[in-house]
Amino acid sequence: MSAVLVVDDDPCCAEELAEALEDAGLAVSWSSDSEEALRCGADPSLRLVITDLRMPGIGGERLIAMLHAERPELRFIVITGHAGHADDPFTGGNEILARFGKPVRSLAVVKLCQEALA
Repeated sequence: MSAVLVVDDDPCCAEELAEALEDAGLAVSWSSDSEEALRCGADPSLRLVITDLRMPGIGGERLIAMLHAERPELRFIVITGHAGHADDPFTGGNEILARFGKPVRSLAVVKLCQEALA
């Protein structure tokens, strides 16, 4: 059971961030597959999803929309290598707690997660 789910098509990025969250004492799981992430969304202990935006198959924007439709209480943190680019206008709604550009500063993400889950 995980309170936080990290989703990134780059397994190294997903695992590295998940490890930083675990080191901070958070219950976390990670996936490099958005289809698997959708299945993880059914976990009732899940409260926060950290996702990359650009991924093959189901991209982060669509993943957020699908999970939020099923679980409106879920909150999201977006991580993208395209922050501020004109071709990436995604802003999301109130379900988005923050948006970080890559490379991500894990300490900032950890702090935000701890505050969101407190």
